[in-house]
Amino acid sequence: MTLPEAMRYLSKSRSNLLLGTVDEEGDPNIHAVWYYFDPSGARLYFITAKDSRKARNVRRRKTVYFNVDDDRSYRLQGVRGKGLARSVTDEGSAMSLTMKLLARYVKPKDALIRETADLVASGDSLVVEITPKYLTTWDYRKLPPKVLKGRRESALP
Repeated sequence: MTLPEAMRYLSKSRSNLLLGTVDEEGDPNIHAVWYYFDPSGARLYFITAKDSRKARNVRRRKTVYFNVDDDRSYRLQGVRGKGLARSVTDEGSAMSLTMKLLARYVKPKDALIRETADLVASGDSLVVEITPKYLTTWDYRKLPPKVLKGRRESALP
């Protein structure tokens, strides 16, 4: 994928973002999170409880890894990268980002919107910003059908 294609993909994908952090023992942790991508600033955002393992790991070590991909229906495309994470401390920005993120995954009148917004407003949940340092992309849809078929079949048991 080109960079503009990757930005469009991150903006439109409804897949989970897989977040890689490192815990206090130095062990890797993978967390699936809903995310919002702001193409104007090329930043990714997710929400987590302030005392969650994700939040503790990010406070301890700002470097994170992330992956958003989609292999449904032979689409086999995605974006992964490495970045720096930080909590969004401005309440207005945190609330705005919360609403944008939830709008991607939840129906407009769902009670989860109010519940999550209340948790962010009270400080019990955080909005975390990831500033990518690099991205890697793939899009197997661009391969000739014969190559794609062979790759897909080789992955089956």
